[in-house]
Amino acid sequence: LASFAVLAAAGTLLYLNYDALPERIPTHYGFSGKADAFRLKTPGRVALPVVIGVLTWMLLALNLYGIAYGTRRGGSPET
Repeated sequence: LASFAVLAAAGTLLYLNYDALPERIPTHYGFSGKADAFRLKTPGRVALPVVIGVLTWMLLALNLYGIAYGTRRGGSPET
């Protein structure tokens, strides 16, 4: 749950500081680490990394739930 709290904190910081972001935000970085593509700032583009993080978190949580509750316990299966 700590990782979800970090995502929630990142989303909150983005929401609170949205107006302070530049009008053009970098959307791609080259091999040198320098930004080489920019787009206009929109709420969707700014929130996309957090949304991807939440979706990844949900996928991993579902996987963990499946492992914890969907596997058979005990000895070897009878043949």
